[in-house]
Amino acid sequence: MTNFDERVVIDLNHERQADALMVMADMSSDFNWYTKSEEARHTNPNTINTLGDSYLRAGKVQEAIACFSQVAERYSSSGHVAKSIAVLKKISRLTPSDPEILMRIGDLLAMQGRVGEARTSYLCVGDSEYLGDRPEAAITAYEKAIAVDKSNAPLHTMLGGLYLDRGMLGKAHASFISARREYLKKGEISLARHAAASAHSIEGISQFQAYRDSCRRKEERYALRLPTVVMAENRKWCEDTVSLNISKSGIRLRLVRPLELDRVVGLVMRVPSELGLGTADDSTYAVNAIVCHSEKTVDGQCIVGAEFGNISKLAV
Repeated sequence: MTNFDERVVIDLNHERQADALMVMADMSSDFNWYTKSEEARHTNPNTINTLGDSYLRAGKVQEAIACFSQVAERYSSSGHVAKSIAVLKKISRLTPSDPEILMRIGDLLAMQGRVGEARTSYLCVGDSEYLGDRPEAAITAYEKAIAVDKSNAPLHTMLGGLYLDRGMLGKAHASFISARREYLKKGEISLARHAAASAHSIEGISQFQAYRDSCRRKEERYALRLPTVVMAENRKWCEDTVSLNISKSGIRLRLVRPLELDRVVGLVMRVPSELGLGTADDSTYAVNAIVCHSEKTVDGQCIVGAEFGNISKLAV
């Protein structure tokens, strides 16, 4: 086996010479001279990538992965995100069960706006960690998946269950409520009600009640008297009323007709732009809402709190 003088590499001034020597090293399968040299720490990513390929052909998988990881990091730090993703995918094929690599791929895909691919990468990690009985790691991955795809109702539900198992009541409740909202937007009423029931089961826990009261105080509510038409899903009845107050998440109304929890109703109303829901003040909207609070008043009427689902502008 041929040994190369390390000093030759240290004195190299041109990448072309480094590449030529690497070919020679590849033929001899002797890489020690290169990895110990100063040149190995300062050469460009293409050369390190070629070295990694040489290691791989020689059956030195861990050494190859170390080179590829270095290349991916250099590409990422220099703004070449697509190249970094390609190299990380190469590593992933060598270590398909490595969650760290898949998470890095997901992060870079998310940076590029490739939401579907990023979500898939995160979900692969989450599912693997969940099946491996590592709930904290699964939660981390699923949270990243939700961050790029907030409309994934089943994932909100799964996260809610994981949070609940860990005693994280506030997050569990929020996840079930998010699941309810997303199912409602899709018109999947039975699943929305099931998610609502999971949220209600948490609401009876005293620790959660203190947490919820604190959150309600933080949410900005507007005491606006907005004319609102409330109607049943099947349009068999409707009632004209005005709002008592409104927030980004929902509305409180006074009604003659009592409504039970988790009842889905339609609202026709203005939705103020200051709520940040992408609405215009001079337009009227059709809103799907689900009843999350209902109480009788002394005069026999009903105070109803409803959470917003899908909001769509009515045609003029």
